[in-house]
Amino acid sequence: MKNRYVPSGLLCMTLLFGCDAEPAAEPTEAPSAVVEVRTLEVAPADWSETILVYGAVESIEEVSLSATLGATALSVHFDVGDKVEVGTLLVEFDPAGRRTQLKQSLADLNAAKAAAADARVDLDEARSLMRAGAMAGTDVDAAERALRRAQESYENARSGYSLARTDVNDTKVASPVSGTVSERFVDPGETVSLGASLATIVVTDALRVRAYVSERRVNQVRVGDRAMVEVSGVPGKSFEARIEQVGLAADPQTGNFEVRVAINAVDPLLRPGMTARVYIQTLPETDVIVVPVRAMVERDRRRLLFVEREGVAHEIEPSVGLGNDQFLPVYDGLEIGDQVIVDGLEYVLAGTRVHATATQDKVLADSATAPPAEGDPGPAQPSEAAAPAKDVEL
Repeated sequence: MKNRYVPSGLLCMTLLFGCDAEPAAEPTEAPSAVVEVRTLEVAPADWSETILVYGAVESIEEVSLSATLGATALSVHFDVGDKVEVGTLLVEFDPAGRRTQLKQSLADLNAAKAAAADARVDLDEARSLMRAGAMAGTDVDAAERALRRAQESYENARSGYSLARTDVNDTKVASPVSGTVSERFVDPGETVSLGASLATIVVTDALRVRAYVSERRVNQVRVGDRAMVEVSGVPGKSFEARIEQVGLAADPQTGNFEVRVAINAVDPLLRPGMTARVYIQTLPETDVIVVPVRAMVERDRRRLLFVEREGVAHEIEPSVGLGNDQFLPVYDGLEIGDQVIVDGLEYVLAGTRVHATATQDKVLADSATAPPAEGDPGPAQPSEAAAPAKDVEL
């Protein structure tokens, strides 16, 4: 009975056999002599793959500062690349005209406050006279209207004073966040208009990598998968990360899918724009049959495996998953204990008589991952893409 093994575990595996053999040539007819082959016994094992992709470090958040008034910049206290904290003074604008306006607004406020107080006194006196029969009710109504007007004038004066004070405060621009200045748009002595851009600040305590994975690999990557990030600008260090987003649609020009990788703990040496290598550990699968790529051959446009049974080669057209350059997970078509032919396939067809020698290769369950598979990064792939992939502890 054929078995189908469903992924469900938490371990990874290392397959310790060679994977650099050339693809087997297709024989034209079954040889009459017995063919010497090497076989590997099928056994369930745990499988986890590490996909290598490339990208660039970027800030999760950046803040654009704009002028809230039109004025001349007296002094600019920052430059591109400066690190700033919340409250760091960045720009001072000429406050002269606004301070004059603030003084006038304060005088108007005091006058309106005094007028409202006088109107209150007048109303109280009018009501007393009316109760004594010395004043008509219409005069009291007039006093009440006068008080309401005085109170409205006072509220308007308060608003005017508040705006004037805000204008003076706005002549000093401070950073609203902690981060690094990535752009500066104002110089000392320059007159800016309301809404003009002053600076862009990158929040560097929250960084991620924007990378790209090929269509062939995208369904192996899931939100929440663990990853490790290496950056050329910070040699010798790796940064733990996780997949926070996988693109739903491919880039129409490259056919690759965007993947965003959030870095868990940010190092001060990390900077937006740095080139990054991302090793993504796919979700582990357990009880999976995995065979070396060299065991898979093509016959009549079919991808086949051959197993040895009682000295005869039998062909199998298996159901395989997405592997890497070295290994393939097989989900249907093989049984536990099958002897898969891994060497000597260039002389093997269905029905070929074979003499099998068991390979010394073993399948060991441990904490290592399968070697990283190239994830076919997008067009921004750096020159380091040509470097050989390596195992990464995840």
